[in-house]
Amino acid sequence: DEFPEIVSSPFILPRPGKDDGHHGVDFAHYLYGDKTTIAGAPVQAFLGGEVAGAISDSWPYGNFVLIETSYDRIPPVFLGRFPVPATFSLYHLYAHLENPPALVAGDAVACGDVIGEVGNSGASGNYHLHFEIRFGPPGQRFSSMAYYQTTTTEEERRLYEFWRMDPTFILVDPMELLLLTP
Repeated sequence: DEFPEIVSSPFILPRPGKDDGHHGVDFAHYLYGDKTTIAGAPVQAFLGGEVAGAISDSWPYGNFVLIETSYDRIPPVFLGRFPVPATFSLYHLYAHLENPPALVAGDAVACGDVIGEVGNSGASGNYHLHFEIRFGPPGQRFSSMAYYQTTTTEEERRLYEFWRMDPTFILVDPMELLLLTP
């Protein structure tokens, strides 16, 4: 699998309740095989599920899609590695997409569906895909989520803090799941 070969910034576990560390993993390359850049590469859904958020031009994520995979659709090998309550879902976030998402909350997504293209939106210094995974309570929806800008609303900051720092969600290193994928 090529994922480990194109990690440009690995997962760094944040301190509890803090927004430090690196909550996901970044994938990027300038030269890889016959490819000269990752810019515009299709981004495919890691697992099937339902769109929990499809947000444009937010800070720091830029254009991003957040998908919820219900407990009954989570591969057993993942559950064996991360024992979580049977009521929890798995959420996966794809950030810095090139264009605003064509998806909307509630849309069904199948594993492998193209959900966007690798971009450089938001707080991104170069073209890459930022990928985060958390386990959390089912049915969470994010109509917006932003931080670190004076123009963000109280609701955007509240949802960002809920996603990033609240112990309701269990943050995991995405590579641990990607490497378990058959």
